[in-house]
Parts: sequence; structure tokens; C-alpha cells
Amino acid sequence: MFSYLFSIIVFILVLGFLIFIHEFAHFLSAKLSKVRVDEFGFGLPPKIWGKKKGETEYTINALPIGGFVRLAGEDSEEVSSDPRDFSAQAPWKRALMVAAGVAANFLLAVFVFTTIYTIGGPIESNKVVIGNVEKNSPAALAGLKEEDLITAIDGRQLEGRDDFQRKVKDQLGKDLTLTIEREKVVKEVKLKPRKDPPAGQGPIGIGLLPYVETKAYPIWESPIVGTEQTFKMAGTMIDGLRGMLRDLVVKKEVPEGVGGVVRIGYLTHIATQAGPISVLMLLGLLSLNLAIINILPLPALDGGRLVFILIEFVTKKRVPLRFEKWIHAAGMVLIILLVVLITYQDLIWLWFNTSLGEKLHHLIPFS
Repeated sequence: MFSYLFSIIVFILVLGFLIFIHEFAHFLSAKLSKVRVDEFGFGLPPKIWGKKKGETEYTINALPIGGFVRLAGEDSEEVSSDPRDFSAQAPWKRALMVAAGVAANFLLAVFVFTTIYTIGGPIESNKVVIGNVEKNSPAALAGLKEEDLITAIDGRQLEGRDDFQRKVKDQLGKDLTLTIEREKVVKEVKLKPRKDPPAGQGPIGIGLLPYVETKAYPIWESPIVGTEQTFKMAGTMIDGLRGMLRDLVVKKEVPEGVGGVVRIGYLTHIATQAGPISVLMLLGLLSLNLAIINILPLPALDGGRLVFILIEFVTKKRVPLRFEKWIHAAGMVLIILLVVLITYQDLIWLWFNTSLGEKLHHLIPFS
């Protein structure tokens, strides 16, 4: 029971910290631009608690799925004449204030991954692991097995999976020697890649997996590694996002791998059981994910607001504020509906993929 309570506390702290960093960046950029901040809110309305300090009211709201900074003149339907209103600012100033939250989450991810790789974090090695071996393939006949670690081809060290595949392709129909590690024993295996393999098997008939090592870097090198890993993970997330959007449009369903608050909570529990490095890794991934989601050119998100500013830059004419306001309002409704849909899917996933179903079996008849 204590482990679950601890996980809930960690989950609240992680989610709250990410929201705070994002919104504080908006808040700080507005203050530096001398724009009046009317409200700094954690969560979405209705309001539960609020306290005014100076010209800003600080609030805690009922729906813990985000946060917001309400700037003077931001929701105005006409450009304000007050020099401290958001709508009265130059386009570049508004763009900086809107993009500040995304930048803060991205920089937080870089900082977290830099910390991880200073302490010692997971990084993909140049070696590759055999994930599966096809029957009667050159690999099977040569005695290769699942989980064998391939370190070199013909005595030349590998530089990752792409390098392995390229070297094998260059040797089609010719003998080659693989250096492998199996249970800490190094040995060499000879085989001949096929020129015309069966469909889906490849020249030697194996599936490859990345080999992940735990590695620590000097403090002057870890920021470079942390930044590289952040961009690499961002690329992976963007590819996954493309697939998700494709499924939403084509199949009209939320892909099974997509998770929301419930699944993040479960992953937080898994991370807390694994240790501090796993919690840090989750924090970095969530911060990076928040940055990528928010920069999407969709209404109500930071990226959607940047689109209207970009239109103004290009056309030298401002989009009517009333129109922009309604577009963002409609976008917020769609986002809330999507959150509800993803949360429902999360609960189904949690029920069928964790021990929760067994624990509550006696309470719910259809379990």
C-alpha cells in the first residue's frame, strides 16, 4: 500500500512540476515584456482556491490536466490601446511569450537528460542483439541464438544496426565472420548471407534489437550527450505522433499505444519501483512530450497561437481577434473530448494489462 501512495505522491509532484515550469515560463516572459498577468492558474477551471498578490491572482483549479496564465487583453476581441495588454504587443513579443512554455519544457528535458548521463544513464551501444532467428536460415544453421550479442563483422567493430545491415548487404553470397558474445564468452561464427532470402527474413535470417548500456560521462561531455539524446528522442516521438494522427484520421480511433493521465500515473508507479534514474527519465520524457504536443499547430495549443502570429507576420495584417478567440475555444473543447476518450482507453488498458483486474475481481462482476 505504501508503494502505491508513494507513487501517487511522485506522480502529483512530477505532473505539477512540469505544468509549473511551462506556465512559469509564460508568466516570466510576460513580466519581462511588461505585460500585466491577471491570473496564474494550476489546473483548469472551475476555481477551487485563489489568492491575489500584487496585480496577479494565483489559483488552484478543479481539473488537474493543465494550467494557464491569463494575460491582460489576451482574450480581447479588439486590439487594446493599453501598452501593458498582450494584444497591444508587437508580433515578435507575442511570439516569444507564447513559445516560452515550449522552450522551457524542452530545456528542462535537456537538463534532466544531462543529469542522467552525468550520473549514468541508458544509451544505445554500437553492438546489436539478436532478437529472433528464422528456422533453416544461415543464422540458424551457423548456430546463432536469440540474445547473442554481435560486436563485429570480419574483425571490424560495428557502429550500430544500420552499419550491420550495410555490411551484410555488401557481402551477399560471400562468406563473412561474425564476432559474438554469448554468456560473456566471445566466439566467431561463419556464414553466407543469401542473395534471395524468403520474404521478411533478410539475408541471414535474424531480427535485430538495439543493445542498451548504462554509461556515465564527464561533466563537460554530459551536456552534449544529453542534448543529442533529447533531439533523438524528440525525433522518435514525432514519428510516433505522425502514426497516431494517421490512425485518428484513417481509422477514427485512438491508437492503443497512446496514453493519458491514467497511464502516466501507472508508468510513474513502475518508475518509482525501478529507482531514481527511472523517475528522472520519465520526467525528461514527459517534459519533452509536453513541448512537442504544445508546439503542434492546433487551436488552443501554443503552436496554434503561433500560427495566427505567423499569419500576421506574412500578411502584415492581423487576424480578427474575435475569430481567433472562437477558434481556440473550439480547439479546447476538442482537446477536452480527446482527453476524456484517452482516459477511457487508459482505464480499459489498465484493467486488462495490470494486476488491478485481479485485485478488484470480486467487486465488479464483468471483470
